Amino acid sequence: MMSQHSEKQKMLAGDLYVASAPELQHDMAQCTEWLARYNKLERSLPDRLSSAITIITSFWDTMCF
Repeated sequence: MMSQHSEKQKMLAGDLYVASAPELQHDMAQCTEWLARYNKLERSLPDRLSSAITIITSFWDTMCF
């Protein structure tokens, strides 16, 4: 029996995938939201920036790998 792989699994494996798949669209929307939040941070506040980088890195690891 052949197993079904999600479009995200195919993408991460380097296989052909459908970029408009709901899971990938959802992930992209979340990444876009996080990037917008990151870009709004004031660079003069190192603690806030460090905290944001930690959150974004954790999000990236969860969503993308």
